[in-house]
Amino acid sequence: MTVPDPQALLRSRGYVRLLVLAAVLGVVVSAAAYGFLALVSYLQQEIFTHLPHGLGFSGEPAWWPLPVLVAGGLLVALAINYLPGHGGASPAGGFKLHGPPTAGQLPGVILAALATLCFGMVLGPEMPLIAIGGGLAVLATRLSRREVGGQATQVVAAAGSFAAISTLLGHRSSVRSCSWKPPDWAARCWGWS
Repeated sequence: MTVPDPQALLRSRGYVRLLVLAAVLGVVVSAAAYGFLALVSYLQQEIFTHLPHGLGFSGEPAWWPLPVLVAGGLLVALAINYLPGHGGASPAGGFKLHGPPTAGQLPGVILAALATLCFGMVLGPEMPLIAIGGGLAVLATRLSRREVGGQATQVVAAAGSFAAISTLLGHRSSVRSCSWKPPDWAARCWGWS
């Protein structure tokens, strides 16, 4: 069996098209991931800060996380039991490679991720972002109605996952905690202070 020349593969037209596709999808998935993280941040503020004040409490009661966790648990249970995809791959077995969720599974994965993150049941958004990024990238290639082979689909899913997870480095909560100051136009555009 002959081994293909790696230099020829890197110069092939198909490889260059795959790189361009991955770059374009990376921008789109990063924007979607940023929006997801911004929504999580907003909903956490609403649930843990504004809702208790709206209910007449002068501050957040010490017992406040308990009903919030129960409500979040109920929402996650509903997403797992009644939506396609069962809320995404289970993290109980540790960090393992999983295929990206299908287009039909994405709503269940997104809703379960929102419930776990917004209601305080998860420490970080990494696993949901990986699943959502890979699923969105594969969905976008399928919506374009282009024939993409199995290996190319894996590359596109990985590019989407990496684009989504890299958004954590530029999310506004990350930006506020480091010494880097965004340019004035970015601060005005995204509401960073």
